[in-house]
Amino acid sequence: IYFTTEVYNALIKAHRRSKTPRPDQAEALFRYMLRSFRETGNERIKPDAKSWAQVMKVYAQEGGRENTKRVIEIFDEVTEAYENGEEDWKPDANIYGALIKSYGCDGRHSYREKALRLLGEMIERYQAGEKHLRPNVGCFIHAIQAQQRATNGAETAEVLLNMLEEFAVGENADLKPSKRLYNLVLRLMSWCDDQEKAIRADKLLNKMIEMGKTDSACKPDVNSYNTVLNTCAFFPTNTDKAILTINLQIAVARIKELCSSDTVKPDDNSYASFIRCCSRLIPTGAKRDAVVGSMFKRACDSGLVSGHVLSSYRMAASRQLFEETLGTGDTHSVVIPYEWKKNVLTLNSIA
Repeated sequence: IYFTTEVYNALIKAHRRSKTPRPDQAEALFRYMLRSFRETGNERIKPDAKSWAQVMKVYAQEGGRENTKRVIEIFDEVTEAYENGEEDWKPDANIYGALIKSYGCDGRHSYREKALRLLGEMIERYQAGEKHLRPNVGCFIHAIQAQQRATNGAETAEVLLNMLEEFAVGENADLKPSKRLYNLVLRLMSWCDDQEKAIRADKLLNKMIEMGKTDSACKPDVNSYNTVLNTCAFFPTNTDKAILTINLQIAVARIKELCSSDTVKPDDNSYASFIRCCSRLIPTGAKRDAVVGSMFKRACDSGLVSGHVLSSYRMAASRQLFEETLGTGDTHSVVIPYEWKKNVLTLNSIA
Protein backbone atom coordinates (compact mmCIF):
# COMPACT_ATOMS: atom_id res chain seq x y z
CA ILE A 1 0.00 0.00 0.00
CA TYR A 2 1.28 3.45 -0.92
CA PHE A 3 0.36 5.54 2.09
CA THR A 4 -1.32 8.87 1.51
CA THR A 5 -3.40 11.18 3.67
CA GLU A 6 -6.54 9.48 2.38
CA VAL A 7 -5.23 6.02 3.30
CA TYR A 8 -4.29 7.12 6.82
CA ASN A 9 -7.69 8.75 7.27
CA ALA A 10 -9.43 5.57 6.15
CA LEU A 11 -7.41 3.50 8.64
CA ILE A 12 -8.20 5.89 11.50
CA LYS A 13 -11.88 5.80 10.54
CA ALA A 14 -11.75 1.99 10.57
CA HIS A 15 -10.84 2.16 14.26
CA ARG A 16 -13.99 4.21 14.84
CA ARG A 17 -16.13 1.67 12.98
CA SER A 18 -14.59 -1.29 14.80
CA LYS A 19 -16.73 -3.38 17.15
CA THR A 20 -14.05 -2.83 19.80
CA PRO A 21 -12.72 0.70 19.17
CA ARG A 22 -9.28 1.54 20.58
CA PRO A 23 -8.89 5.32 20.70
CA ASP A 24 -5.29 5.02 21.85
CA GLN A 25 -4.38 2.94 18.79
CA ALA A 26 -6.21 5.34 16.46
CA GLU A 27 -4.28 8.26 17.94
CA ALA A 28 -1.00 6.32 17.74
CA LEU A 29 -1.59 5.90 13.99
CA PHE A 30 -2.42 9.58 13.67
CA ARG A 31 0.72 10.58 15.60
CA TYR A 32 2.84 8.34 13.37
CA MET A 33 1.31 10.05 10.33
CA LEU A 34 1.98 13.49 11.82
CA ARG A 35 5.55 12.63 12.82
CA SER A 36 6.31 11.13 9.39
CA PHE A 37 5.11 14.29 7.69
CA ARG A 38 7.15 16.54 9.94
CA GLU A 39 10.29 14.43 9.44
CA THR A 40 10.00 14.11 5.66
CA GLY A 41 7.98 17.13 4.60
CA ASN A 42 6.01 14.82 2.30
CA GLU A 43 2.77 16.67 1.53
CA ARG A 44 1.12 13.44 0.37
CA ILE A 45 0.93 12.22 3.97
CA LYS A 46 0.23 15.53 5.66
CA PRO A 47 -2.72 15.28 8.05
CA ASP A 48 -5.71 17.41 7.06
CA ALA A 49 -8.68 18.67 9.07
CA LYS A 50 -10.43 15.34 8.48
CA SER A 51 -7.51 13.50 10.09
CA TRP A 52 -7.85 15.53 13.28
CA ALA A 53 -11.62 15.10 13.25
CA GLN A 54 -11.43 11.32 12.81
CA VAL A 55 -9.18 10.73 15.79
CA MET A 56 -11.33 13.06 17.91
CA LYS A 57 -14.43 11.06 16.93
CA VAL A 58 -12.88 7.77 18.04
CA TYR A 59 -12.40 9.18 21.53
CA ALA A 60 -15.77 10.96 21.48
CA GLN A 61 -17.88 7.90 20.72
CA GLU A 62 -16.41 6.02 23.69
CA GLY A 63 -17.71 8.61 26.13
CA GLY A 64 -16.44 9.13 29.66
CA ARG A 65 -14.62 12.01 31.27
CA GLU A 66 -11.11 10.99 30.29
CA ASN A 67 -12.06 10.59 26.63
CA THR A 68 -13.86 13.93 26.65
CA LYS A 69 -10.77 15.52 28.15
CA ARG A 70 -8.63 14.03 25.40
CA VAL A 71 -10.96 15.32 22.67
CA ILE A 72 -10.75 18.83 24.13
CA GLU A 73 -6.95 18.59 24.27
CA ILE A 74 -6.75 17.55 20.61
CA PHE A 75 -9.18 20.33 19.66
CA ASP A 76 -7.01 22.87 21.48
CA GLU A 77 -3.91 21.44 19.76
CA VAL A 78 -5.27 21.75 16.22
CA THR A 79 -6.68 25.22 16.97
CA GLU A 80 -3.31 26.41 18.22
CA ALA A 81 -1.54 24.91 15.20
CA TYR A 82 -3.91 26.74 12.87
CA GLU A 83 -3.40 30.00 14.73
CA ASN A 84 0.37 29.48 14.35
CA GLY A 85 0.15 29.25 10.56
CA GLU A 86 -1.06 25.74 9.63
CA GLU A 87 -3.76 26.89 7.21
CA ASP A 88 -4.66 23.31 6.20
CA TRP A 89 -5.71 22.57 9.79
CA LYS A 90 -8.36 25.24 10.07
CA PRO A 91 -10.98 23.81 12.48
CA ASP A 92 -14.06 23.12 10.36
CA ALA A 93 -17.54 21.70 10.91
CA ASN A 94 -16.15 18.14 11.18
CA ILE A 95 -13.77 19.10 13.96
CA TYR A 96 -16.42 21.13 15.79
CA GLY A 97 -18.88 18.28 15.24
CA ALA A 98 -16.48 15.84 16.90
CA LEU A 99 -16.29 18.15 19.90
CA ILE A 100 -20.10 18.37 20.08
CA LYS A 101 -20.28 14.56 19.86
CA SER A 102 -17.83 14.30 22.74
CA TYR A 103 -19.87 16.67 24.87
CA GLY A 104 -22.97 14.63 24.06
CA CYS A 105 -21.41 11.28 24.97
CA ASP A 106 -19.96 12.66 28.22
CA GLY A 107 -23.35 12.84 29.92
CA ARG A 108 -22.66 15.65 32.40
CA HIS A 109 -25.17 18.50 32.53
CA SER A 110 -22.53 21.18 31.95
CA TYR A 111 -21.38 19.41 28.78
CA ARG A 112 -24.92 19.12 27.44
CA GLU A 113 -25.08 22.90 27.73
CA LYS A 114 -21.68 23.23 26.05
CA ALA A 115 -22.92 21.14 23.10
CA LEU A 116 -25.85 23.53 22.60
CA ARG A 117 -23.68 26.64 22.91
CA LEU A 118 -21.11 25.29 20.48
CA LEU A 119 -23.76 24.46 17.87
CA GLY A 120 -25.23 27.93 18.31
CA GLU A 121 -21.77 29.46 17.89
CA MET A 122 -21.24 27.51 14.65
CA ILE A 123 -24.53 28.76 13.21
CA GLU A 124 -23.81 32.38 14.17
CA ARG A 125 -20.30 32.31 12.74
CA TYR A 126 -21.48 30.61 9.55
CA GLN A 127 -24.18 33.22 9.06
CA ALA A 128 -21.55 35.91 9.67
CA GLY A 129 -19.53 34.58 6.72
CA GLU A 130 -17.35 31.74 8.06
CA LYS A 131 -18.60 29.19 5.53
CA HIS A 132 -16.25 26.44 6.72
CA LEU A 133 -18.30 26.26 9.94
CA ARG A 134 -21.60 25.39 8.28
CA PRO A 135 -22.97 22.75 10.67
CA ASN A 136 -23.83 19.41 9.09
CA VAL A 137 -26.74 17.20 10.10
CA GLY A 138 -24.36 15.21 12.32
CA CYS A 139 -23.78 18.31 14.47
CA PHE A 140 -27.51 18.55 15.14
CA ILE A 141 -27.79 14.81 15.79
CA HIS A 142 -24.94 14.94 18.33
CA ALA A 143 -26.45 17.99 20.04
CA ILE A 144 -29.82 16.19 20.30
CA GLN A 145 -28.18 12.99 21.56
CA ALA A 146 -26.57 15.09 24.28
CA GLN A 147 -30.06 15.77 25.67
CA GLN A 148 -30.96 12.12 26.32
CA ARG A 149 -30.35 12.33 30.07
CA ALA A 150 -31.67 15.86 30.51
CA THR A 151 -34.91 16.50 32.38
CA ASN A 152 -36.18 18.69 29.55
CA GLY A 153 -34.34 16.74 26.85
CA ALA A 154 -37.40 16.16 24.64
CA GLU A 155 -38.30 19.84 24.61
CA THR A 156 -34.74 20.83 23.76
CA ALA A 157 -34.60 18.16 21.04
CA GLU A 158 -37.76 19.58 19.45
CA VAL A 159 -36.26 23.08 19.50
CA LEU A 160 -33.11 21.77 17.79
CA LEU A 161 -35.17 19.88 15.21
CA ASN A 162 -37.17 23.03 14.42
CA MET A 163 -33.90 24.98 14.22
CA LEU A 164 -32.53 22.54 11.64
CA GLU A 165 -35.77 22.65 9.63
CA GLU A 166 -35.53 26.45 9.50
CA PHE A 167 -31.81 26.33 8.71
CA ALA A 168 -32.16 23.77 5.88
CA VAL A 169 -33.44 26.15 3.20
CA GLY A 170 -31.86 27.79 0.19
CA GLU A 171 -28.14 26.99 -0.01
CA ASN A 172 -28.55 24.70 3.02
CA ALA A 173 -31.40 22.63 1.57
CA ASP A 174 -29.16 19.55 1.57
CA LEU A 175 -29.19 19.61 5.39
CA LYS A 176 -32.87 18.77 5.80
CA PRO A 177 -33.68 16.33 8.61
CA SER A 178 -33.93 12.64 7.84
CA LYS A 179 -35.86 9.73 9.31
CA ARG A 180 -32.94 8.99 11.62
CA LEU A 181 -33.17 12.43 13.22
CA TYR A 182 -36.95 12.35 13.55
CA ASN A 183 -36.79 8.91 15.15
CA LEU A 184 -34.20 10.17 17.62
CA VAL A 185 -36.51 13.01 18.69
CA LEU A 186 -39.41 10.54 18.97
CA ARG A 187 -37.33 8.37 21.33
CA LEU A 188 -36.55 11.34 23.54
CA MET A 189 -40.25 12.15 23.67
CA SER A 190 -41.03 8.59 24.75
CA TRP A 191 -38.64 8.90 27.71
CA CYS A 192 -39.88 12.24 29.04
CA ASP A 193 -42.41 12.79 31.86
CA ASP A 194 -44.79 15.08 29.97
CA GLN A 195 -48.42 13.99 30.24
CA GLU A 196 -49.04 14.91 26.60
CA LYS A 197 -45.92 13.28 25.18
CA ALA A 198 -47.92 10.74 23.15
CA ILE A 199 -49.88 13.58 21.54
CA ARG A 200 -46.65 15.37 20.68
CA ALA A 201 -45.07 12.19 19.33
CA ASP A 202 -48.13 11.44 17.23
CA LYS A 203 -48.01 14.96 15.80
CA LEU A 204 -44.37 14.47 14.83
CA LEU A 205 -45.20 11.12 13.22
CA ASN A 206 -47.89 12.88 11.19
CA LYS A 207 -45.30 15.37 10.01
CA MET A 208 -43.04 12.50 8.92
CA ILE A 209 -45.91 10.90 7.01
CA GLU A 210 -46.71 14.13 5.17
CA MET A 211 -43.07 14.86 4.36
CA GLY A 212 -42.55 11.27 3.29
CA LYS A 213 -45.06 11.73 0.49
CA THR A 214 -42.54 13.90 -1.36
CA ASP A 215 -39.26 12.93 0.34
CA SER A 216 -38.57 9.24 1.00
CA ALA A 217 -35.72 10.16 3.39
CA CYS A 218 -38.31 11.42 5.90
CA LYS A 219 -40.83 8.60 5.48
CA PRO A 220 -41.45 6.86 8.83
CA ASP A 221 -40.48 3.24 9.29
CA VAL A 222 -41.80 0.62 11.69
CA ASN A 223 -39.52 1.95 14.43
CA SER A 224 -41.23 5.35 14.16
CA TYR A 225 -44.62 3.75 14.72
CA ASN A 226 -43.34 1.49 17.51
CA THR A 227 -41.91 4.45 19.39
CA VAL A 228 -45.27 6.23 19.28
CA LEU A 229 -47.01 3.05 20.50
CA ASN A 230 -44.55 2.78 23.38
CA THR A 231 -45.08 6.44 24.21
CA CYS A 232 -48.81 5.74 24.49
CA ALA A 233 -48.17 2.84 26.89
CA PHE A 234 -45.79 4.57 29.30
CA PHE A 235 -47.02 7.73 30.97
CA PRO A 236 -46.61 9.61 34.27
CA THR A 237 -48.70 8.28 37.15
CA ASN A 238 -50.63 11.55 37.47
CA THR A 239 -51.71 11.65 33.81
CA ASP A 240 -55.23 12.97 33.29
CA LYS A 241 -57.82 10.34 32.30
CA ALA A 242 -58.84 12.35 29.24
CA ILE A 243 -55.26 12.20 27.98
CA LEU A 244 -55.15 8.44 28.59
CA THR A 245 -58.23 8.10 26.40
CA ILE A 246 -56.40 10.01 23.67
CA ASN A 247 -53.37 7.73 24.13
CA LEU A 248 -55.55 4.71 23.46
CA GLN A 249 -57.11 6.34 20.42
CA ILE A 250 -53.64 7.09 19.04
CA ALA A 251 -52.46 3.52 19.67
CA VAL A 252 -55.49 2.00 17.96
CA ALA A 253 -55.16 4.31 14.96
CA ARG A 254 -51.45 3.63 14.52
CA ILE A 255 -51.64 -0.16 14.81
CA LYS A 256 -54.48 -0.14 12.27
CA GLU A 257 -52.31 1.91 9.90
CA LEU A 258 -49.44 -0.54 10.27
CA CYS A 259 -51.62 -3.60 9.71
CA SER A 260 -53.21 -2.12 6.57
CA SER A 261 -50.12 -0.44 5.09
CA ASP A 262 -48.57 -1.68 1.86
CA THR A 263 -45.19 -0.14 2.64
CA VAL A 264 -44.62 -0.31 6.42
CA LYS A 265 -45.46 -3.60 8.10
CA PRO A 266 -45.71 -4.30 11.84
CA ASP A 267 -43.02 -6.36 13.52
CA ASP A 268 -43.12 -8.25 16.82
CA ASN A 269 -42.39 -5.05 18.76
CA SER A 270 -45.43 -3.41 17.16
CA TYR A 271 -47.72 -6.14 18.46
CA ALA A 272 -46.02 -6.23 21.86
CA SER A 273 -46.26 -2.45 22.26
CA PHE A 274 -49.93 -2.31 21.30
CA ILE A 275 -50.85 -5.19 23.61
CA ARG A 276 -48.93 -3.39 26.36
CA CYS A 277 -51.02 -0.30 25.63
CA CYS A 278 -54.15 -2.40 26.15
CA SER A 279 -52.91 -3.69 29.50
CA ARG A 280 -52.37 -0.13 30.73
CA LEU A 281 -55.19 1.77 29.03
CA ILE A 282 -58.18 -0.62 28.91
CA PRO A 283 -59.78 -1.82 32.17
CA THR A 284 -59.74 -5.55 32.88
CA GLY A 285 -62.72 -7.32 31.37
CA ALA A 286 -64.32 -8.74 28.26
CA LYS A 287 -63.57 -5.71 26.09
CA ARG A 288 -59.84 -5.86 26.83
CA ASP A 289 -59.75 -9.61 26.27
CA ALA A 290 -61.46 -9.17 22.91
CA VAL A 291 -58.98 -6.55 21.69
CA VAL A 292 -55.92 -8.30 23.12
CA GLY A 293 -57.01 -11.72 21.85
CA SER A 294 -57.59 -10.37 18.36
CA MET A 295 -54.18 -8.70 18.22
CA PHE A 296 -52.38 -11.77 19.58
CA LYS A 297 -54.07 -13.90 16.90
CA ARG A 298 -52.87 -11.45 14.26
CA ALA A 299 -49.33 -11.78 15.64
CA CYS A 300 -49.63 -15.57 15.49
CA ASP A 301 -50.92 -15.50 11.91
CA SER A 302 -48.02 -13.20 10.95
CA GLY A 303 -45.43 -15.48 12.56
CA LEU A 304 -44.38 -12.67 14.90
CA VAL A 305 -44.85 -14.06 18.42
CA SER A 306 -41.61 -13.15 20.19
CA GLY A 307 -40.76 -13.12 23.88
CA HIS A 308 -41.88 -9.48 24.01
CA VAL A 309 -45.26 -10.35 22.51
CA LEU A 310 -45.75 -13.29 24.87
CA SER A 311 -44.88 -11.35 28.03
CA SER A 312 -47.10 -8.42 26.97
CA TYR A 313 -49.94 -10.84 26.25
CA ARG A 314 -49.53 -12.44 29.68
CA MET A 315 -49.89 -9.01 31.34
CA ALA A 316 -52.89 -7.95 29.27
CA ALA A 317 -54.97 -11.09 28.87
CA SER A 318 -57.13 -12.59 31.59
CA ARG A 319 -55.85 -15.88 33.00
CA GLN A 320 -58.73 -17.68 31.33
CA LEU A 321 -57.94 -16.21 27.90
CA PHE A 322 -54.23 -16.91 28.26
CA GLU A 323 -54.82 -20.55 29.20
CA GLU A 324 -57.37 -21.02 26.43
CA THR A 325 -54.92 -19.67 23.87
CA LEU A 326 -51.73 -21.36 25.06
CA GLY A 327 -52.88 -24.31 27.17
CA THR A 328 -51.12 -23.12 30.32
CA GLY A 329 -50.96 -20.12 32.59
CA ASP A 330 -47.19 -20.37 32.97
CA THR A 331 -45.23 -18.37 30.37
CA HIS A 332 -42.10 -20.40 31.12
CA SER A 333 -43.72 -23.67 30.06
CA VAL A 334 -45.39 -22.33 26.92
CA VAL A 335 -44.45 -24.09 23.70
CA ILE A 336 -44.90 -21.75 20.75
CA PRO A 337 -45.49 -23.43 17.39
CA TYR A 338 -42.88 -22.63 14.77
CA GLU A 339 -45.48 -21.04 12.49
CA TRP A 340 -46.25 -18.47 15.20
CA LYS A 341 -42.66 -17.25 15.49
CA LYS A 342 -41.08 -17.95 12.10
CA ASN A 343 -40.79 -14.29 11.09
CA VAL A 344 -39.36 -12.93 14.33
CA LEU A 345 -36.06 -11.19 13.63
CA THR A 346 -35.29 -9.69 17.04
CA LEU A 347 -32.95 -11.12 19.65
CA ASN A 348 -35.97 -11.64 21.87
CA SER A 349 -37.26 -14.56 19.79
CA ILE A 350 -38.49 -17.72 21.48
CA ALA A 351 -36.37 -20.82 21.05
